Amino acid sequence: MNESEYRIENEVQEKHWWYAGRRKLLSDSFEYLSGLEKGRPFKLAYDIGCGTVGNARCVKKYIDELIGIEPNAEACGLAKGHREYRDIINAGLEQARSDHALSQADVVIAMDVLEHLEDDEKGADVLGGLVRPGGYVVVTVPAFMSLWGFQDVVSKHFRRYRLGQLTRLLEERGFKILKKTYFNVALFPVIWAWRKLSRYWKPKNLESENQINSEFLNFLAKALFKLEIHLIKLGLYFPFGVSACVIAQKIN
Repeated sequence: MNESEYRIENEVQEKHWWYAGRRKLLSDSFEYLSGLEKGRPFKLAYDIGCGTVGNARCVKKYIDELIGIEPNAEACGLAKGHREYRDIINAGLEQARSDHALSQADVVIAMDVLEHLEDDEKGADVLGGLVRPGGYVVVTVPAFMSLWGFQDVVSKHFRRYRLGQLTRLLEERGFKILKKTYFNVALFPVIWAWRKLSRYWKPKNLESENQINSEFLNFLAKALFKLEIHLIKLGLYFPFGVSACVIAQKIN
């Protein structure tokens, strides 16, 4: 991502509807996985692309040892003060695997990671190698190339995904899909319209879409997102959305 995007993320992630909803989605995912493991804590988990540490608080209670992997040095500096992580490795996914003696983990978190990799198949290979047989991945990605826009550019994305693309990427590497859905559904039409408009016009000093917010908008979007995440927790599948999520188990 652009350097400014990490700064903005760190400033807004505590209260912004997008980060709050994504944390709730991740927390519910771990609650689901914990149920599969009959409440036993996971010994080791990796948080790939941990950024400025937004994920740690909501999952640490399920994990004995949590290690972050983040390629951006500034983000690592902002994250290192958080005690939830045993360590934060300043490296990209492939470099972390090749330069550090990383054991296979019980769970690997990869929230909005694969779209940043030019070769996502190679990245998925590395991701699969970090998970023990019987272990799990929680993966989210931005969805639908029709939503490509300004935020994809500043975030340095290479692509957006259909859910079928993501599931195939994991299944080809020996994963069994346990749950899958799109999310951020209610705001899909608004975001679609904004992405089309922003190709021709946007506020002059706008560095990130995360700066487009107000107390009312944040309250409304957070309520809608919270409702969606609750429905997903109950087992509802959404056929479209701004993002996609997959929970999978490594079989082979």
